[in-house]
Amino acid sequence: MKSNTLYTEPKASGAFFHRHPRQRRPGQPTRHNASSGWYMRLACAVLATLATGAQARAAEVAEEFVVERRSPQGTTWQGTALPDAEPRWLQGESFFATLEDGTAVELVQFSGDVIEAIERRRHTGYEAVRVVGPADLVGMQWTETRCSGGQCTKLWFRIADAVLDRSTNAIHVGSSNSKLGLYRVEYTASSTMGSQRWIPVCDPADGNTTMGLFVTGRWDNDGTWHPSGYTFSCARGVVSRCVRMWGYQPWQSVDVPGRGSVSLKPLHVACTRAARAEYCDNGVSYTRDSTSIDLFDVYGLNLPETSQGFTMESGWDENGAIFVLHPRHSDLVADCRDRIGSACHWVAPSAGRQTATIYVRSAPPDSESRQRR
Repeated sequence: MKSNTLYTEPKASGAFFHRHPRQRRPGQPTRHNASSGWYMRLACAVLATLATGAQARAAEVAEEFVVERRSPQGTTWQGTALPDAEPRWLQGESFFATLEDGTAVELVQFSGDVIEAIERRRHTGYEAVRVVGPADLVGMQWTETRCSGGQCTKLWFRIADAVLDRSTNAIHVGSSNSKLGLYRVEYTASSTMGSQRWIPVCDPADGNTTMGLFVTGRWDNDGTWHPSGYTFSCARGVVSRCVRMWGYQPWQSVDVPGRGSVSLKPLHVACTRAARAEYCDNGVSYTRDSTSIDLFDVYGLNLPETSQGFTMESGWDENGAIFVLHPRHSDLVADCRDRIGSACHWVAPSAGRQTATIYVRSAPPDSESRQRR
């Protein structure tokens, strides 16, 4: 039986992203479009064939496993209800905090229900690595400051509660989220005891939970992922969705028949790009809330479902889109329209990115299936 994993993109949240012209980053592979129409048609055909083959391979390893996922989600990485800021709140290169018992720590690694912390004592120079669990972080507090236009805003944060996740994900091997810590993070703009009004970072509106999760790594506004640092994501953020719903837990590796051990870290990063429809590799999401997609991978961990009216849309790796056959919404791709459809988003073979790891099926723009959704 095929997996029935259907993703509905989220409703709007308080997080944000910047629209800006695409600039090639140092060391970033150079992309190009073929100059002749026949070459591009051949390239499109090859990419579509690869994607179809990946879909078939994924279906071959299907087991008796059915998952239904339809819920309002956001098009942002974190999905928080925090005020706009640059850089975004609750992510950064380092994470210094104070535990409830007064111990100063730097949190350096989040691996589900295992958190690695470095305890430091300034006056003595003492330093030691501690391994703690989600419950050990309850009561922890820290501050963050963001400045823009000469004006700085400081917020105080705390972890008010922590639990282990009781949900399951769509991966047909190891689908339990039971070793995943969830946290209720709250913030206040006041440092005065007694006058503090603590507000959940995750908005409970529309039936969403106030709990979120931490992962190691952070995202720039242009979509670039960095392995150091940390990011907190609410349930509606794609960082959380790719972990809890699709099961790409970046600290894990899984055994895949014929492939050996496969790290889920690059799949998680690719999933965040695919879910947000980052067609132009500039960190901008080219989709709308409540748009349904079918996301699966080349390893058969998530399997394609058979939603009527869906066709192959795009293929992705952790660096961005490998190809886009059609957008989810034709009016939201003005920034790189020449790289979509007949002018396939083609990566030079020398760049070493010839095979996508994540694929998306969706209803073509203006189709009857899209109009019904």
